[in-house]
Amino acid sequence: MKLEKEKRGSTVSQLYARRSKLNVKLEKLQKEEIRVQEEVAKVKNQLEIIETKLSKETDREIVIVTHAYDRYRERVAPGTDEEIRAVLLTPEMEKMIRTLGNGTYPLKDTNIRVVSADYKIVTVYTE
Repeated sequence: MKLEKEKRGSTVSQLYARRSKLNVKLEKLQKEEIRVQEEVAKVKNQLEIIETKLSKETDREIVIVTHAYDRYRERVAPGTDEEIRAVLLTPEMEKMIRTLGNGTYPLKDTNIRVVSADYKIVTVYTE
């Protein structure tokens, strides 16, 4: 009987020790969980800001400035503003400008190059 009681006591003390260790571990994990939740909230906020900025930028209209119309007429061919706009602002050109930003882009299947800055086609030249 005494041996059985000692065995049970030993088991109980082991359980108390194990419980104590698990409570310490739980406390650490809960603190870590709070830190991770705060970090997740920060990242979500940063993503929301970026999405808002991207939405504003990608919704902007691409404009062809007067200089570009004039250079097109001088260097490529005569035409009305509407005709030139149809030639220059193809879906492919619009996608390049929106995706890549400022730069010089080839007009598909032509020797025409379009120079873009800040969602504007600023000039045109041929190669």
